[in-house]
Amino acid sequence: MVKKAKRESESVQDAGYNADYYETELESYNISVGDITLQVIIKDVGDYVPHYQIVLPEIDHVTSALLEETKHSLVGEVRMPGGQKVSDSEEATELRVKFLNKAREKLKNVLRKASENDINMLSRKLVNDMVGLGDIEYLLEDAFLEEVVVNNSKDMVWVFHKRYGW
Repeated sequence: MVKKAKRESESVQDAGYNADYYETELESYNISVGDITLQVIIKDVGDYVPHYQIVLPEIDHVTSALLEETKHSLVGEVRMPGGQKVSDSEEATELRVKFLNKAREKLKNVLRKASENDINMLSRKLVNDMVGLGDIEYLLEDAFLEEVVVNNSKDMVWVFHKRYGW
């Protein structure tokens, strides 16, 4: 189901043993995203900029399939406010809350042995994917970030951190 994510970054695993490679954790702190808490790690990996990482739990294939199925059923059950167009932030917030509540309800019924924290995390992920910006939504909750830059879907997302810059 949901596993606690490993703290080491993918770049460390891909680098293997390299005498020139080093990694220093500059800072670690938590951010609250609704009813879940995520860890943020700022690292110096010898690159020209510090690396920013939000530690997200790993979701297995079966749970991912369940989330996809839940997304499809939610689309038919949650009605858009004011017809088909969401025109202001109040309506968008109302829509997110409806999706979040319905997602929690559905996931609790299917994942009866899951913890409340797992249900909250999976519900939040589902809603971010459906009516938000996916994992980028977590970045928007970090008060230390001033800018989030997305150039395209294949490039790394850049962030400007108040303490560490780009």
